[in-house]
Amino acid sequence: PLHPLGNFSVNQAIGLDLRPDRVAVTAIVDLAELPTLQERPAVDADDDGKVSAAESMAYNTRICNAMAGAVGLRVDGRRIQWSVRPAGFEYRPGSAGLHTSRISCAFDAAADLARAATVNLTNGYRSDRIGWREITAAGHGVHIVNPSVPARSVSDSLRSYPADLLGSPLDQRSARVQVEPGDRPSAGAA
Repeated sequence: PLHPLGNFSVNQAIGLDLRPDRVAVTAIVDLAELPTLQERPAVDADDDGKVSAAESMAYNTRICNAMAGAVGLRVDGRRIQWSVRPAGFEYRPGSAGLHTSRISCAFDAAADLARAATVNLTNGYRSDRIGWREITAAGHGVHIVNPSVPARSVSDSLRSYPADLLGSPLDQRSARVQVEPGDRPSAGAA
């Protein structure tokens, strides 16, 4: 995809899935061409010019663990500990014959959301790098009250950046979400 902030950006999408007994997160990192090139030695650990399935999985695991450490979740002020599952790593064709990278992670944590609660998420992963950052939140069996973030990704989880937003890319690094019991549909913030 076209990277909104150029071929040096590190773009991130975090999708919160709130349920009565847990919070699940899908986290995507889309590295543009130059960070992909910079990361290549970390991916191709044996430096043979090819990325094996084992190298791909090791890199995916390393990035997901680092990201999980930088994505903080609190429910009513109490920090929640993630279980982390690497969910995918792939190279994609980029511009000028270079590649981009797409890293997928799944985080999961037990949480009591069967009552009124406040969920705070902060994303400090690669905060030094410029890039598109978005957070979404959807409730399943819980109702999100006055959502501060949308229920659906405007970039299709970093697959297609909306042209009308490229002048001012999203930079959402935190979200505060209030939930209450019930399964009324959440309208989502515009």
